[in-house]
Amino acid sequence: MCEYHDVFLANDSIYFILSHIFSTIGLPIQIFGFYCIIKITPKEMTSIKFSMLLLHISCFLSDSIFGDLAIPVIFLPYFCGYSIGILNYFGVPTWIQLYIGVTASTMINNLIMFLIGIHGMLATIVMIFIHIPYRKFLFALFTLQKKSDHKKNISIAPTVVY
Repeated sequence: MCEYHDVFLANDSIYFILSHIFSTIGLPIQIFGFYCIIKITPKEMTSIKFSMLLLHISCFLSDSIFGDLAIPVIFLPYFCGYSIGILNYFGVPTWIQLYIGVTASTMINNLIMFLIGIHGMLATIVMIFIHIPYRKFLFALFTLQKKSDHKKNISIAPTVVY
């Protein structure tokens, strides 16, 4: 017969308390991260400021869902477990918590990838219409001009003489 050994970290209440302590410590750091991205980001990084903010929002929501609201306890290698988070104390069933966690994470990641893709597409379109050497290179590439014409007429990085 197996003997029961009470291990400190195997207790659900300890896991719950530690998760909330880490979330409480992490919340001011997350807020400071928002502040840094919005207010302190240097002008050289304005092109990626929006992407950094979206990634930070995604991480913040994932931390909130899986660190406070649901707190999943998973038994590996089997795909089973239960929840000990705040939603559990309000009587929300585990399958709804799982649905909220998976759907929110997937939806946020898909939205972020869509917005980053739109940003990249718009940046390329603007680059084609504004940056003349880039436009000439692309038009020469797609109109199948002779290779000798490419080398004579197109310069992507113009030389600077001091």
